[in-house]
Amino acid sequence: MSDTQIGGPPPAVPARSKVELLYQEILRESHQLVGRMELLTQRQEEMQQSLQSLPAVIRRAGQEAASQAADQSTRSMLEAGRTIAHLTGELRVTSRAAASAVPAVAWRTGLLCMASAFFGTALCTTLIMLFNHS
Repeated sequence: MSDTQIGGPPPAVPARSKVELLYQEILRESHQLVGRMELLTQRQEEMQQSLQSLPAVIRRAGQEAASQAADQSTRSMLEAGRTIAHLTGELRVTSRAAASAVPAVAWRTGLLCMASAFFGTALCTTLIMLFNHS
């Protein structure tokens, strides 16, 4: 009997209880794994639903951005049109003023030339008369 206890296999009862303990531990871990897998499946389904709605959200955001850009460019173009209209009006006023100033400037220039010629002739005549009498 002592040979079987020292070198032989362990008694059947502890081996069976170890197997049962291992089996119960495997069952617990399997239950935990199943729970985790259910949570992962639920999260995956939620992510899939959010990913399915993502193209619509992106499309709406793109449409809103395009609409805002179109509104802003329309406002900018209207402002530029107003500025051009205002500057065109000022240019017309300036053009009229320049057109009316040209004849006046020409008359003044002509009168100054005539006066200069008259005084130049009078001065030369006076100098010639002074040198001839001396």
